[in-house]
Amino acid sequence: MARDYYEVLGVSRDVSADDLKRAFRKQAMKHHPDRNKNDPSAEKKFKELNEAYAVLSDPQKRKQYDQFGADGFGQRFSQEDIFRGFNARQAYQEVDLGDLFGSLFGGLGGGRRGGGGMGGADFLGSFADLFGGGGGGPRVGGGRSRGRGPMGGHVQPPAEAQEMEIGLLEAVRGTERAVSLSMPGGPTRQITVKVPAGIEDGKRIRVRGDADGFGDLEFRVKIRDEGGFVREGRDLVHEKRLKLTDLLLGAALEVEAPDGTHHTLRLPAGTQPGTRVRMRGFGLGIGKDGKGDLFVKVQVELPRHLSDDDRKLVEELRARGW
Repeated sequence: MARDYYEVLGVSRDVSADDLKRAFRKQAMKHHPDRNKNDPSAEKKFKELNEAYAVLSDPQKRKQYDQFGADGFGQRFSQEDIFRGFNARQAYQEVDLGDLFGSLFGGLGGGRRGGGGMGGADFLGSFADLFGGGGGGPRVGGGRSRGRGPMGGHVQPPAEAQEMEIGLLEAVRGTERAVSLSMPGGPTRQITVKVPAGIEDGKRIRVRGDADGFGDLEFRVKIRDEGGFVREGRDLVHEKRLKLTDLLLGAALEVEAPDGTHHTLRLPAGTQPGTRVRMRGFGLGIGKDGKGDLFVKVQVELPRHLSDDDRKLVEELRARGW
C-alpha cells in the first residue's frame, strides 16, 4: 500500500498551501542526505518528501490525489507525471528565510530579508549551495562538483568529473555535446554542454545545477588528435610534404589552420626539410595564458620512381656535387 502523502509531510488533509510549504521545508531540512550521511534511510525519506510535495503543492494534482487516494493515484500517475512542472529549486527559495536559516545556521546575524549580518541574498546563496542549486552555463575550471540536486537523487553521470572526448578541431573551434541526465524515480532530461573554443586537454567544464533538481556536473575534456594536427601542450604541429623543387627554389605554401581559415606561407629558396614555420595564435588556450601557436613542419616528398629523363637529370646534379 502506497504511503499517504499527507502522512509523509506530517500535515492534515485540510492543510493550507502556506502551512504545506513550511512543513515540507522543515522536513526536507531535517532529512536532507547531506545532513544525515550516516543514515542510509535519509535519502529515501527525502525522496518521499519531494514526491509528496510535488503532488500536494499542485492544486490539480492534489485534487486528483484526494479523489483517487494514495493507491489509485499511484496507479494513474507515473513518476514523470508527478514531477512534471515541479520546480524544486523554487520550492526551497520561497521559504521564510528567518525561520529556515535561523534553524539551519544557528541564527547567524538574522536570516530575514533586510535583516542584519548575512542578508537574505547571502543566506539564499548558502542554502542553494547546500541543496545543489545554482544557475548559469558551463564554466571551465577545476574543483569537485556537487552531484546531488535539491531532489536528493544523483544525476547520471555521477558527480565526479566524467571524461568527454572531442576531436582536436572541435577543441579549437568549440563545440556542443548532448548529455542525458536521469534521477532515480524522477524525471529524465537532456542538456547541452557547451565546450568553449580553445579548450586544452584535461581541462574541466562545470555545468551548474538547475531548477529541475539536478546537481552540478563536471566534465574532463580529452582531446583526440585529428586533421593531421598533433598537440604539443598548447601548441599544434602540422606536417606538410613538399616537392624537392619547392624546397630548392622556394614556394607559396597553402595552409588550412585548425580553425578553418586559409593562409599562404612564403617559403624561401633552400628551405631545409624539418623546418618549422610558426603561425602565432592558432593553437589551443583560453584566458590569461593566451593561445598557443601552430607550427607547420616542412618535409620533402621524393618520388618513388624516376623516368629515364628524370634519372639523367638527378645523375647530372650528383655529378655536380649535389
